[in-house]
Amino acid sequence: MAPYEARMDNLFEQCREQGILTIGIGDSGNEIRMGNIYDTVRKVVPYGDNCKCSTKCGIANSTLVDVAVVATVSNWGASCLKIEFN
Repeated sequence: MAPYEARMDNLFEQCREQGILTIGIGDSGNEIRMGNIYDTVRKVVPYGDNCKCSTKCGIANSTLVDVAVVATVSNWGASCLKIEFN
């Protein structure tokens, strides 16, 4: 990550540690919340395991969430999500 980008992975990790529900919505595996499918992204997504940057570490993100929604388009995945709180 670039030094000027927010470290949102830390926020998700802290939420999970405190029992706060975390939800990830993604469409290509590089989204910060797609750690639940990390191995799959590294295997099947172009550049999943070897990106074009100097680190060659791949685009797969390793941040885990409680619920991962994978969709063709992230916005579509979000629009299908319904959460009810009691």
